[in-house]
Amino acid sequence: MNSYRHRRTELQLICGLIMAVLLFFRSPDTHAAVSQTPPMGWNSFDMYNGLVNEQQVKDVADYMAENLLEYGWEYVCVDYLWYSTSTDFWNYKQDANFNPALVYDENGRVQPDPKKFPSSVDGKGLKPLADYVHSRGLKFGLHLMRGVPRQAVARENPTVLGTTYKVSDIHTKTDPCGWLNVMWALNMSHPGAQIYLHSLFEQYAEWGVDYVKIDDMVQPWAVYAHPEEIKGYRKAIDSCGREMVFSTSPGPTPLPNANFDISKYANQWRIVNDFWDKWESLDEEFDRAEEWYKYAGPGHWPDGDMIPIGTLYSGKSKFTRDEQYTLMTLFAIMRSPLIWGGKLVDSNADELKLMQNSEVLAVNQNSTGNKPIVTGKTPVWMAEVPDSPIRYVAVFNRNEAPADVTINFSDLGVTAPDDTLRDLWEKKDIGVFSNSYKVTLAPHQSKLYRLTPPGATMVRKAAAARGNVALKNRFTVRNAGGMLSVGSNESKAGFAVSVFRADGRLVANLSGCIGSASVPVDGAGVYLVVVKSEKKTEKHLVSRY
Repeated sequence: MNSYRHRRTELQLICGLIMAVLLFFRSPDTHAAVSQTPPMGWNSFDMYNGLVNEQQVKDVADYMAENLLEYGWEYVCVDYLWYSTSTDFWNYKQDANFNPALVYDENGRVQPDPKKFPSSVDGKGLKPLADYVHSRGLKFGLHLMRGVPRQAVARENPTVLGTTYKVSDIHTKTDPCGWLNVMWALNMSHPGAQIYLHSLFEQYAEWGVDYVKIDDMVQPWAVYAHPEEIKGYRKAIDSCGREMVFSTSPGPTPLPNANFDISKYANQWRIVNDFWDKWESLDEEFDRAEEWYKYAGPGHWPDGDMIPIGTLYSGKSKFTRDEQYTLMTLFAIMRSPLIWGGKLVDSNADELKLMQNSEVLAVNQNSTGNKPIVTGKTPVWMAEVPDSPIRYVAVFNRNEAPADVTINFSDLGVTAPDDTLRDLWEKKDIGVFSNSYKVTLAPHQSKLYRLTPPGATMVRKAAAARGNVALKNRFTVRNAGGMLSVGSNESKAGFAVSVFRADGRLVANLSGCIGSASVPVDGAGVYLVVVKSEKKTEKHLVSRY
């Protein structure tokens, strides 16, 4: 076993337990503070299975920082058995002697295999790797298997940190993982089980983990297999002192019912079983998305799984070009998390187009009212630009033959004539139309449009209010070449301007502005412009294309 050098004091543990008790009585919706928009990033599983190593993760972080961060891609996630010493790409199950061995500390908490993650030696864990990812302006994610290591229970039977409980006290052999034999489930009726989870997430917080994908949480059949464990992991995350996205796997997750509602605990949850590069799997996504769209919102997102495009461990993705665009269009309009699965560093120009289209990503990151308005084999989905009559609309052909699809503008809430229709993937306007538009789609093809009524704007003005009287905006924000121009409408008093991308990253911060100010912005996308004066703060959303 690796030794863990940074033990908590008993006082710290007691404080943590008090916090956990308080959190127990807190509304479960507080978890929604994280992942206000669908997370975007990369996960190692589709390419590396359980053998990803430290250098490969660093290479991905470098590539993402240099090519994708500006578009909102920010999570770098290490998946699957980073604590296993296995070198067999296909077999990770342990034999009767617990080979291949797992690495864990004196309190039964899994630790990285130092051969795969050399910076983890001497009890450092994954903190050095997380620090590197953070140094590139990114966030660090980690995959976990539900439970406690079987090997630890059978061999050393270590003590749960800060207690006299043994890991054998907190495990149960009832309902273990059916497809990987390295963990026993936790007996959540035992007080030591929750303490064990708190000790895990205190360590992950120290490492700098920003995202956890916890596997074997929801079985791939229609029962909630582990609701008490889901609640236990939620409590541990909330009390660890660091915000983390909580993702559950696998799926399909059953729809909320009187017994349990996953959206009250997880930030994202799988709506399908493992999603791979075949049309039948993509076709199923439509049915699951139609079931789950009502549950999507800030802090809780139905998850279509990783995006199996690019180089996978089985070879190049088998999706056709049309199918790749259909996948990305569906995930954009349904607001699924966007977690790339292919070998990111080998992305070609066509794959980068799928990841670097700010107009499409704006649908995923900044839209409301997302829903199907036509279902079946030629579905139509719509979404709204916030506080605007502008609409997004996606059309699909799930058939094996060409099909005509008609968009009725009234179904989108657009009744004015002479509306401009823009193809978001092509980044060009295709014409001005009234009432409807018909398009012929090839098998498995899709289109994603933005429909703009006459005079509508992508700028959203957040007017302050006093009582029931809305105050007039003091500032105007508009596009001006490569700049965002901010002008004062009423006064020459000073003001400050802060500009953020849609994912929350600060672009510019100006103070002492008089009359007007110009902020250089690089590239298309959705920007939040916050203007502060002595009397007022205004927020404007601006889209640049």
